[in-house]
Amino acid sequence: IDSELTKRIQPKGSYHISQYSFATGAPISGSAVDQVDQVVGYVGSGYPFGVMAPMLFRRHHKAILQSPKAKLFVMGTRDGFTSVLKNKLHCAAGRVLTHLIEGVSHFQMEGPAYDAQMANLILQFISSL
Repeated sequence: IDSELTKRIQPKGSYHISQYSFATGAPISGSAVDQVDQVVGYVGSGYPFGVMAPMLFRRHHKAILQSPKAKLFVMGTRDGFTSVLKNKLHCAAGRVLTHLIEGVSHFQMEGPAYDAQMANLILQFISSL
C-alpha cells in the first residue's frame, strides 16, 4: 500500500498526517492519534474488534473510539476478527466512516491484490479531511 500511496501523493508546503495501520497494529497505532497534533485522520484496516480482542486491546480501543479526529475503518465482510464493528462504532466520537470489502477475509486484505483498492480508499479519505 505504501508504494501505491507514494506514487499518488504529491508533496505540499505544509502537511498534516493521516495515520494508517493494519490488524493488530491498528489498535496500538490508534492510541497515538491524539498524541500528535499533526495527525488529522486515522485509517484502521482489519481493526480487531472481535470478541476476544478487548482482552488485549481494551485501552487502545477506548483511545481511538474517544478521539474526536476523523476515522475510517476498512474490513472485509468475511473478517471474523471484526464481528462486532457496528456495536463498537455507534458510540465513537468524531467523524467515523466504514468501508466493507465484500467477500474478503482478514488475511486476504493483507495481500497485494487489495493494495490499489486500499490506496484509493485512503486517498479519498485524506481528500475529505
